[in-house]
Amino acid sequence: MRRKVLWVRRTAFTISVFLLAATVPARSATPKSIIKITLTVDGEPKPCEGLSVEIRIDGHIIPTEHVNEGFVVSEKVEKLYESAQTRRKANISAHIQCSGHVFDFNGIYPAQVEKGTWALGIAYPAFWIERQQNAAALPTGRWVSFIDFDTDTCEPCIEQAVQHTTAPESAVEVLKKKQVNSWGEDAVRNAFTLAIFDIDYAKNRDYLSDLLEVCLSSPDKPAITDVCQDSNLSFFLEALYWRGDSGLLNQLLQAADSGAEAVSEIGYFYADLLESHSDETLHVLQNLPESKQEAVCKMAGKDEAAGSAKLKAVIENLLAANSDIARQCLKSLEGSMRSQNDARPYPLPSTVAGLM
Repeated sequence: MRRKVLWVRRTAFTISVFLLAATVPARSATPKSIIKITLTVDGEPKPCEGLSVEIRIDGHIIPTEHVNEGFVVSEKVEKLYESAQTRRKANISAHIQCSGHVFDFNGIYPAQVEKGTWALGIAYPAFWIERQQNAAALPTGRWVSFIDFDTDTCEPCIEQAVQHTTAPESAVEVLKKKQVNSWGEDAVRNAFTLAIFDIDYAKNRDYLSDLLEVCLSSPDKPAITDVCQDSNLSFFLEALYWRGDSGLLNQLLQAADSGAEAVSEIGYFYADLLESHSDETLHVLQNLPESKQEAVCKMAGKDEAAGSAKLKAVIENLLAANSDIARQCLKSLEGSMRSQNDARPYPLPSTVAGLM
């Protein structure tokens, strides 16, 4: 009888332990690291439909698990980041399809493929130039696809961009239809983008050029006030010049002493010209009135901080040119820098060595 009681007690204890274990929640598995994918087109958020992500390491495809709005980071990629040696290798590539857009990015580091967000973007010419705040930001391409890596282990992460040389047909058709009824700043942006797409280039370039002339001569004309004051009209014409349309240089230099709002920051462009295209700039400049010559060189010095690397390069170029127009430009440049309240007097050196 005693053995039976003991067996019953042991059985009851076993059942109790089992029931207790059943009431304790199971220990959760290690949460997966997920990268969310987002998409913008010219800065406007768009849904990412039909998402497909293909990850490769050293050219070898890594199986990728897709989840809602993103994908799971592979253990193989995570192991690359865990090792100090493999972490420094940019040997990952990504092929992504999202709402009909195709993105290809190479040279990705393991830290860029960790938990976080990949912000994909499509940028057409006007938006890209404005976003970069650099008129020379699209030297050969016609549009840009880019990705911003915002992951937990990547600070800061450098944006990666790819310039494409063929204009997208769908965007061209949309812009053609919009151009019929567009006006003001929208008309300026559409004309610039179509010019970059090489659609009726001369017509769209001339539209921008003619509009700038009106802004310089009659900036208060009601029909164009907003364009002259608020658009990036001169910025877009500078971009066309940097892409090789040298015929625009004379007009852009002529704008120097206009005082118009449309060219209020054109001094940065003049400094860039004298730094990287000094021979061509001086050649065109010598055929302009002295007042224009002086204004161009003064504005180049005004918008760049005295002693900056860019101005050092400008002065070096002017010294090397050793021409009358170059010497006159040097004097105007120095006068501009001396007149700035926030810049110390910056005497022109007799030799380039004096700059350093």
